[in-house]
Amino acid sequence: MSSRSHALRMAEERDLARVFALARQDGVFASMEELRDAWARAPWTVQVSDAGDVALLDRWREHLPLVAVNALWSPERSVPSHMTALRAVARAHGFDDVLSPFVPEELLDPYVRAGMRVVHTGVTMALRQHAFIASAPVRGVELELADESVLEQLLALDIECFSDFWRYDVRLMREYLGSDRTVIARHEGAIVGYAMCRIDRGHGVIGRLAVAPAHRGHGIGGLLLGDALGYLERQGTQRTVLYTQADNEQAQRLYARFGFEQTGSRKHLLAFGEVDTEKSVVPWSHVVR
Repeated sequence: MSSRSHALRMAEERDLARVFALARQDGVFASMEELRDAWARAPWTVQVSDAGDVALLDRWREHLPLVAVNALWSPERSVPSHMTALRAVARAHGFDDVLSPFVPEELLDPYVRAGMRVVHTGVTMALRQHAFIASAPVRGVELELADESVLEQLLALDIECFSDFWRYDVRLMREYLGSDRTVIARHEGAIVGYAMCRIDRGHGVIGRLAVAPAHRGHGIGGLLLGDALGYLERQGTQRTVLYTQADNEQAQRLYARFGFEQTGSRKHLLAFGEVDTEKSVVPWSHVVR
């Protein structure tokens, strides 16, 4: 009897239950309804094989012709052929290239064998034990909880703080404003920084932290970070993580001051072609998504 094929194909409705079993375990989709909605909008973004492999795709940013592989469950030997196939899927739907998942250093080889190359390297930092560190107030700066009413202002701030590769589009900003606790810093009425955090499967995540270039060096980043950590501590989290660029020493010094330490190996994003992830990035900002 022949073995089942590992070749990827577009998922059918009958495949969604097994896809969700994997996606829920890794926190990619919170509910079957969320997965079903994503599949209904763009069935090609859910790829499966008869042997049980699963790949979940999404547009990286609305202003860039890139597709991201949000998750890939597959034997290592199948990764090169899967990434080649997913590149063809992306091109068939009008995109220039496909990004790998965030790949630990020890698992790079199959992606490199597919013909991909590293376009970004980052590190995970963890705060293993919350210990309250009071952030000094910043003169003239007030913090407030944000909602969708400030969406356009946050998008404008992202353009100041991040490269085109990392800045959010309307879709992502709206999504994270709805799911994350978002706090903005105002100075003379203008939004000069913001932080996003959430609780994911019992631990805290700092998802976004940015300060406008003209307002850096005055303690606003520490004020926002301290506020987020205070909230996560009040919710009972015992561990908080964040992800930042490997060469962003300025941001890493801030996080170290609050007790964060690097943990595990570096993680990489890979692409087949040239992808500029850093152009116009202001080094202080960090991203986890």
